[in-house]
Amino acid sequence: MQLPKEILDRVTWTEAPKGQEASLPSIKSIAPIVSECELGCGKIVDQQQGHTLAKRVTPIEYWQSQCKVCKQYKNPKTGAYDCTLVELNVILRQK
Repeated sequence: MQLPKEILDRVTWTEAPKGQEASLPSIKSIAPIVSECELGCGKIVDQQQGHTLAKRVTPIEYWQSQCKVCKQYKNPKTGAYDCTLVELNVILRQK
């Protein structure tokens, strides 16, 4: 069985044992794919990308979106993930 090239380039194989027995190589680790956050928070991501979405009713009714990587909230004015919860509540109270 052949591994796809995009995975094979990131694989670290285990060392062959020094004994007389022949053994098949096994995977020690696979390096994660490192990229910039797709949501625009500017962080470097080496894990699964995502965000949490929840409907809130205070201080007003709105959809709250939080980046799972940087833990910042989406600013309703700019659309960027650059607010803490306190800052988001201040922005929403002004509406």
